[in-house]
Amino acid sequence: MFQAKSLIDENITDNLSLEKISNQIGISKYHFIRVFKSVFGISPYQYQKRKRLELAKLDLLSGNEILFIAIRYGFPDAPTFTKAFKQQFGQTPGSIKNSNF
Repeated sequence: MFQAKSLIDENITDNLSLEKISNQIGISKYHFIRVFKSVFGISPYQYQKRKRLELAKLDLLSGNEILFIAIRYGFPDAPTFTKAFKQQFGQTPGSIKNSNF
């Protein structure tokens, strides 16, 4: 499972499929989801989303534009990114970005 986690981390801006990850580690995608969740406490999708949002937060603090960050980390648009960001951190990306200046 740590190999799968590393694969996700190394390709965080790519949309890796469950099939690709599970094939890489040699188990079925359904078994992979169950085992990953039992080891890390969250699903592979939730892990990838959380990791992307944490990196996006760092980019916001560096002054990058919200739409650029949203697209970089695989969100289809700024509103979708904003919703996910607010669910994760309790603040909008704009409030984080503005608090830094």
